[in-house]
Formats: sequence, structure tokens, C-alpha cells
Amino acid sequence: MADFFPTGFESQHELRTKTGDGLDLVVSSGIALFSMKGAPGGGWNHQNLILRVGPQWGSVRGTVPVVSLASIYNVATADNAGWAVDKVDVTYYSVSPPPPPGVQAELRCAVAVSDSDGILYRVNYHVTTIGGLI
Repeated sequence: MADFFPTGFESQHELRTKTGDGLDLVVSSGIALFSMKGAPGGGWNHQNLILRVGPQWGSVRGTVPVVSLASIYNVATADNAGWAVDKVDVTYYSVSPPPPPGVQAELRCAVAVSDSDGILYRVNYHVTTIGGLI
């Protein structure tokens, strides 16, 4: 399974607030743009879409991600067509500069497309993170 990054983002939004104990809570959402075709012969093409989203953090207590299909297409007759976001894992990508160094949420999204002329163009993401912003 190969890793790939989106070609761009649309409709990115962010809401920042403080929790009762003084931590930062940030909700980030948007649409990731790319183009992923199904496998030749009608099998499943499985790839990892990597999304680096949200602000830079000095410390993270936790992150809850949601990633879902936003735009799919099939060129001709749909024979055994399918599209999937199979799972999403969260890690933290080191960001520097600017000083001080911090981390950004990195989503590893297992996505799949079947049918050789099936295409996945976009996914939605909604990420909630709590911790300390830089």
C-alpha cells in the first residue's frame, strides 16, 4: 500500500476555544482534493492518503478524527464499483521552524477504489484536538 498526499484543500475551517482547565481545543474541518482510480481488472486499489491538518501544537492530549467520502465518479458502466475509507490513524508530524518546534496532526487514511474506471476525488475531514497550542 503506497502513501500519497492531496493535491490541495478546499473549505478549510477552524474553531478554537479554551477548556475549563485552560487547555486549547481546536476543531478543524475541510475537504482534501486528489484523484485515485480503481485497480485494473476490477480489483481494489488500496492506498494511504496522508493529511496534515490543523494548527501547530506544543503538546497534545488527544485527537479524534473523522474522514468520509466526499466525491466519487465512475466513467462508464459500474461493474463491481466501490469506494471506501477503511480506517484513519492519527500520528503527529514534527513541524519546525518556526521556533519553537511543535507537531501537527497527521491522518493516515486507508482509502480504496474498485472498478478500473472508478475514481475517488475528495474526502471530508473533521478533526478535534485538545492540548497546548504554540
